[in-house]
Amino acid sequence: MLCTDAAGVEHADYEAANAGGEHPPPSYVADPEVTDAGILGYVDCSGDIFPEQAATFRMIIREELEVAGGNATVRSR
Repeated sequence: MLCTDAAGVEHADYEAANAGGEHPPPSYVADPEVTDAGILGYVDCSGDIFPEQAATFRMIIREELEVAGGNATVRSR
């Protein structure tokens, strides 16, 4: 997720994601936190998460859960 820019492009690494584009990636991605409502994640996108970026974030989470064998629903607040 840290390598996904605002246009929803997942780059190979953080340096590539920051390579002068007009759509920078998040500045910070926190470790997931288990809550009563489920697993909560925090991504610092300086106040704006664009729809394409959010869609890529959800895709990444779904892919990781599938690899881990998880059965979950992914949603945003």
